[in-house]
Amino acid sequence: MRRLEVNLPDGSRLDDLLRTLGITMPLDALLLAVNGRVAEVEQVLKAGDQVNIMPAISGGEAIRILTRQ
Repeated sequence: MRRLEVNLPDGSRLDDLLRTLGITMPLDALLLAVNGRVAEVEQVLKAGDQVNIMPAISGGEAIRILTRQ
């Protein structure tokens, strides 16, 4: 699992994070979780949130992101 720390402006949403990271996969091909709970792309992120981005199919690599604002 890779771990990244990302600085985002206040009020940033999960979809803003995906754009910042250059993730272009269709949203239905991703499993998104914030602080261990499944999340929608409209979720607003807070400083210290841990975001997991995983391909919806098994065998992919998970990315854990700690957000900072």
